[in-house]
Amino acid sequence: IDGTVTVSTASVKTGYKIYVSHNAPSGVIGILSASTADIINETSFVINSTNAGDNSTVNWWIAP
Repeated sequence: IDGTVTVSTASVKTGYKIYVSHNAPSGVIGILSASTADIINETSFVINSTNAGDNSTVNWWIAP
């Protein structure tokens, strides 16, 4: 994810919780997070890694 990535999906809504985990670790692994403050209702959300060198693929799921 190279530190930060925006995920486009109409399935996300303001206030939903987003859970993330590493799928295929690559680069310098960081700790992943997806803040509810970064949700754009029915449009997108942002996944962050604590390391800009983290270029892993990730799993994500959304819970209301």
